[in-house]
Amino acid sequence: GLDYGLENYDYIDHDNLFVTGGSYGGYMTNVIVTRTDHFKAAVTQRSICNWHSFYGTSDIGFFFTEWQHGHADLWDDAIKLLEISPLHHARNVKTPILILHSEQDLRCPMEQAEQWYVA
Repeated sequence: GLDYGLENYDYIDHDNLFVTGGSYGGYMTNVIVTRTDHFKAAVTQRSICNWHSFYGTSDIGFFFTEWQHGHADLWDDAIKLLEISPLHHARNVKTPILILHSEQDLRCPMEQAEQWYVA
């Protein structure tokens, strides 16, 4: 989508692209910055970075992790969950990231932001 937009819309400023998202959108923001350096900056909000440690710690329950990833199971699909966790690819990040999180967020626990920050 980004490459298409850059190729087809002259009004997009190629040098000042920004990405942001919250909750699952925050997860997607984390994924995007591990795969490209097109963006000048990113803001990830209440995000997920590690599916292993997220599993079972959210108020949404155990099913959420399995449902989001085609019924990937912590025990049977541990490698898949590792590979789709942005934390596993943090070494690839070149984009400056502002991390916004809330200590009282029960859906995406604070430890996700702490892990992403430390990485």
